[in-house]
Amino acid sequence: MEKVYLAAKNFSEADKETLPIGAEFLKDIEKAFQDRLILKIHTVDLINYLCEDEESPWSGYNFRGQDKKITPRQLSKLLSPYQIVTKNIEIGGVQKKGFEKLQFEEVWERYNNIFSSSPFENAVQPSTTVEN
Repeated sequence: MEKVYLAAKNFSEADKETLPIGAEFLKDIEKAFQDRLILKIHTVDLINYLCEDEESPWSGYNFRGQDKKITPRQLSKLLSPYQIVTKNIEIGGVQKKGFEKLQFEEVWERYNNIFSSSPFENAVQPSTTVEN
């Protein structure tokens, strides 16, 4: 029984370090805009960026078909809770569906504030006054 307890404890401690899938997705999209120093991106290029690392969750997100990359439809579905939708984006004279950095900024700010703060930051601090 102790082995089961230790395994569960190790699993739950490791799980604390991972972000919820939506937050991880937003963080990876933010990194795409930051790394490329861009203000807009086509959906296809965003997917390619997200899947450059073969160990990323997005490179194996699609369980159907030969290409395991996240699909544009799956990408849209993950972004729908944040009311972020594709729109026609022109880059270098080519118009395709994509995103502007501006569409994400409010959501990034909200999530960065949530996940960057320490869990103890808002905790009530003990009083330093000494009672007689």
